[in-house]
Amino acid sequence: MQQQEILFRKTTFSLLSRAESLKQTWDTYQSATLALLSTLDNLHRQQCNEHRLDQYQVDGQRLLYKQTQRFDKCMVQLATRLDQWKTVVQDWQQLAKDAQHNANKAMSFINNNNKAVPLSSHSLIQVTAVSPTQAYEWISQLAYLYHRQYHCKRMLFIAIPSSDLSSILEQWSTEAFIQHHPVTRCISDRLQLYKHVKKTIESI
Repeated sequence: MQQQEILFRKTTFSLLSRAESLKQTWDTYQSATLALLSTLDNLHRQQCNEHRLDQYQVDGQRLLYKQTQRFDKCMVQLATRLDQWKTVVQDWQQLAKDAQHNANKAMSFINNNNKAVPLSSHSLIQVTAVSPTQAYEWISQLAYLYHRQYHCKRMLFIAIPSSDLSSILEQWSTEAFIQHHPVTRCISDRLQLYKHVKKTIESI
């Protein structure tokens, strides 16, 4: 019985570690796409100020050609990042399925085994652990949020050619509801606590 509980605990924290890794990957893509959008915004502003170039004896047509090339290149890079983001969203969905499977197995095990477990170093770690059911709830919440955010970015990307880029950039950067969501903080804190307690017990 204890071995099975240890297995559930390890599986649960493996799932939470995957969630933390996916969050970090998402944050990396967010930073990269914001840099691309900032470049697009700057290029657009330069094109809007072309009428000022004559006084500086600048070849407007040649500059416009270079700016257009850079703009198109940034759009291609942005599209590539969105495709990578789609993979991250799919990974979140798979993670939610894996977490649900782990929670269902754990619940079935608990319902069939109601014996008390003697106090041990393993049960001390268990005190800091997250239940498979709680882990599934956290992961499924984040999977939904990231899925919704991905589709919002998809729509913003489609709107770039006909919209104000400053507005697009502002909307794109608004992810506070995910970055500061209580669940993301809980996962990070519980992972750190579990690793700290596990390391302490193993050193005894």
